[in-house]
Amino acid sequence: LGDLIKCYSELGDTNYLYAVVGYVAERFSRNDKLDESAGNLILRTAEAAETKKDAELTRYAYDLYFKWFTEHSRLPAMLYRFGDTKLREKSYDLALGYFLQMTNRQSDQLYFPSLNSAAYCYTMLNDYSNAVQTMAKYISTAKPNPGALDAMFRLGDIYRRMDKTQQAIDE
Repeated sequence: LGDLIKCYSELGDTNYLYAVVGYVAERFSRNDKLDESAGNLILRTAEAAETKKDAELTRYAYDLYFKWFTEHSRLPAMLYRFGDTKLREKSYDLALGYFLQMTNRQSDQLYFPSLNSAAYCYTMLNDYSNAVQTMAKYISTAKPNPGALDAMFRLGDIYRRMDKTQQAIDE
């Protein structure tokens, strides 16, 4: 099927290309033995489309990947990458969506950076109550490190923005 996707892509036959890509995502994402390789195929398709500057196929393939491959090994990295891209574009609401999906994956190494980034997005969206909750969760679960100290300072800044001066001072 991967070769078929490449052929349809080279031929520019978008109808069959989209049909096969969609079939792979829907059919093989539910197969415990093939879901990893199928997810990798969808990612390769998206990356090849990105290289060819085919924005529509790129978006289609990534959307299928995020929808169907919720347990794929590369999903955390992809979520973080997309969230970080949207964060740099200052699309805080879109970035937040990606980062929040990571907050269910506490065992992943990108869990803490995602919490931190989610709190930042909440702050930039002026949703201070959620920013405080997210930052407090980050501080309470993170191991002592310079990032945790920075988070405490940022929590104080969020309280300052909320006009809670005493809590800001305490932080």
